[in-house]
Amino acid sequence: MRSLKAIPRTGASRRAVTLVELLAVMAVGSAVVGVAVAMLHTVLRAEAVARQRLQTRAAVSHLARQFRSDAHAASRLTAVGQDQPVGGPQWQFQLGPDRRVRYALEIDRLLREESIAGQIRKREAFMLPEETDLAIEPPSDGQAIAALRLFPRPHARDGGRAIRIEAWLGMNHRFSTPNKTGAEP
Repeated sequence: MRSLKAIPRTGASRRAVTLVELLAVMAVGSAVVGVAVAMLHTVLRAEAVARQRLQTRAAVSHLARQFRSDAHAASRLTAVGQDQPVGGPQWQFQLGPDRRVRYALEIDRLLREESIAGQIRKREAFMLPEETDLAIEPPSDGQAIAALRLFPRPHARDGGRAIRIEAWLGMNHRFSTPNKTGAEP
């Protein structure tokens, strides 16, 4: 009979893995997956915040253009509905004899309604930035400048930034009726 010799084993020809090595690989793998998930969550949150800020800036830019256009076309700006218990402050631009634009502040948005002869023709809603308040200032003594102010609330988390949009009232009377001489009032 032939005798079997024991073949010395080297580290390179080893085929089994110990339990300790397996646990070490699993721990490192779990840590790598955890870091990857945390980074993915952070990137997605940052992207959502950036998208929201971009949309807010676009809305504020559109609001600024619309407010200036309304102020330039208006003959006057008045506060309306101050005695009503429901709803926030409201302001109205008088654009012509039968044409008006009303701005109404709600909790998180500003509504703009354009009406001709009492019929609402156009309605827009402008979403306000989070933790922001709004005020419209009618022209003061001797000045024909109306202002729309966006400002952070006193206890806002990120502080925010105040924005002031100014427009000359009555700069462009495109909806006015000419007087007898043909010139606009």
